[in-house]
Amino acid sequence: MAQWASLPWEIQEQILGHLFSISKPTSNNNGGPVGRPLDRRPVCLEYLTTCKTWEQILEPLIYERLYLKPFTFYVLERLTSGHQSLVKYIWLAVELSQFNYCRCIENGSTEPRDEHSTVSATLLDTCLWKLFDLLSKWVDSGLALGYEELETSRPRLDDTGHGWENGERIHAPSIESILSISDVLLSEFGEIVLQPVPAVKKFILRRQTRQQILSATMLPWDPARARTIRESLPSSLKSVTFFEDFNEDFSRSLNSDRFPDLARRPELHRTPSTLLAAAFARRATRLETLSVAYCVDACDFFASSRECTWHTLSSLFLTSWQLVPVTGCVKVNAILTGAANAAQRMPALKTMVIWYGVKGVASEFRYEVVDGLASVQWRGTFCVTLDTDTLEAWAKTALLHTDRDLVARESQFLPSGSMNMLGLGGHVIHPTSLEQIRCETSRYWFK
Repeated sequence: MAQWASLPWEIQEQILGHLFSISKPTSNNNGGPVGRPLDRRPVCLEYLTTCKTWEQILEPLIYERLYLKPFTFYVLERLTSGHQSLVKYIWLAVELSQFNYCRCIENGSTEPRDEHSTVSATLLDTCLWKLFDLLSKWVDSGLALGYEELETSRPRLDDTGHGWENGERIHAPSIESILSISDVLLSEFGEIVLQPVPAVKKFILRRQTRQQILSATMLPWDPARARTIRESLPSSLKSVTFFEDFNEDFSRSLNSDRFPDLARRPELHRTPSTLLAAAFARRATRLETLSVAYCVDACDFFASSRECTWHTLSSLFLTSWQLVPVTGCVKVNAILTGAANAAQRMPALKTMVIWYGVKGVASEFRYEVVDGLASVQWRGTFCVTLDTDTLEAWAKTALLHTDRDLVARESQFLPSGSMNMLGLGGHVIHPTSLEQIRCETSRYWFK
């Protein structure tokens, strides 16, 4: 009988592939889930004891990524310390009882959901408390932790009652469907305290998490967010990526004449918060990488921290709502000159990007140091010529980071709808979230 070690590698690979099949992340345009973590399904777990080599090869793959729901916490409880060291990524999915869409279609309006919201918030708090309690006992392992909400009932893309037919909108979104995804969840426990989890080095709160949760998870108002950024982020934190999502279709719909009685109408584009800008600027003095999109403006970030020095900051991505055609070249150059002055107080800086993107507009100014060479470039759906003052300021900055002169690359004009050409995915937003946004914007009712 042939021994395992004597088999050709191609045969070994086929056998292992049968024992351990990996399904790819689902990503489609038919309303299915997008970007769920790799769901690894071991076909023949009982065969691991057949061969020590199989066990050594397959166990790291089996335990690398764990996909948990509230009824599967026992998986974590049973892991040995050896198995814990193999886990790199834990994804928690909590099913929330959200909204009875069929009833909404029949009645033409939504019913109060206070009871369901309380149950959902209590379930969420219970799950988070249990998960953090279990992980608090894990040793420092560079673990990534992700979280998403799953709705037990959701609108379908062939749901004519909510304006969908064959994957296309047939009318603008209703106010009921818009407000249903931003319910405030009030837990019967009130505010809970979560255990510290030193093993977790990366936390991902995905855009599926749309509810405003007034408990242990997140607070929706800028003063509370600013206080959290200043006081509650762990001192060991080195990297922050904060992308504030928005939906222009919803904003345009709520600002239309169809809802004359709506007291408070949302902004089409988010007004940046000076409180958040100041909080992020101060906290960035202890970070290595920072990316904040839409909720702060780069100008406010730099203006609030004229005395700060960011000794460890190597990468900075910020948005500025003023990087649009109506601002004009003179004002845009003044913004970029101010950014250069701030960059001179960042001795470790390798990349600074100031950008903006909304429907029909995409713009980016990029300063980066690669292989000892510093360069600047403007790219956008409208042209901006970097003037002498701007280039001189960045040339001075370049001399602080390299011993070579600045390279000013030729400005690049981008066609309308070319946000993806800026290459920001992975730096300012998770690639899967970016794919979701592209999918949603392609179905906007207001073109």
